[in-house]
Amino acid sequence: TAGDIMYGGSSGTVTRLAASTDGHVLTATGAGSAPAWEESAGKILQVVTDTGPTNFSSTSTSLVQVTDSDISITPTSASSRIILHWQITPHINTTTVPGTSLVMQLQAYRGTTSLGIIDHSRVNYPASTSASFYKDQGKTLTWVDHPNTTSAVTYWLYGKVSDGTFYAHHAIYGSPKMKIMAMEVSGLTTEWSGID
Repeated sequence: TAGDIMYGGSSGTVTRLAASTDGHVLTATGAGSAPAWEESAGKILQVVTDTGPTNFSSTSTSLVQVTDSDISITPTSASSRIILHWQITPHINTTTVPGTSLVMQLQAYRGTTSLGIIDHSRVNYPASTSASFYKDQGKTLTWVDHPNTTSAVTYWLYGKVSDGTFYAHHAIYGSPKMKIMAMEVSGLTTEWSGID
C-alpha cells in the first residue's frame, strides 16, 4: 500500500508498518523493538489571535472577570497543549496611605475554572508621595494548558487589587488594546500549574 514502510522483524522476516496520518514521524523505539509513528514534537497546529479591552479597571479586592480578555480555540487533538499569550499594560492607581505596598493579581481561567496565578505585581507606594500614585508595567503573560478535549474552549483573565484601582490593560504607549493569542501545539507534554 502506498506510504507503507517495510522493516526487518525480530525473526528476520520482512514486516510492514502501515502509513500513518499527516504530520507523524517515524521513531526508533529501541534495539529489538519495532519502529513506530509518533506526533512530531512541538508542531504548531493552529494560531488564533484577538484583541481585548482598550481599558478595563476595577477596585475589587476579589477576583473579577476582565471584560473582553477572552479568546476561544477548538483543539484538533485531545493530546494537544494550548499556549496562551496576553500582551498587556497593567496599571495600578491609588490615593492610599503613603509607604504601603499595592498588590495586583491576575489569574488565567479556562471557562469558569481557574488555572492558576499568571501575574502577581507588587508596587511600593512611596512614603514621600502625597497625591495619587500610579504604576504602568508593560508585559506579556504566558500560560501552557492541556484542556484534553476537541471541543471549543475559552480562556479569560481574572484580576483583583489589594487597594486602589487596577487596570488589566491601560491604553498608553501606542498599545490601544490588549493583544491575545492562543496556539495549539502537538508533541508537548508540559503544562503549567501557576506561580507562587
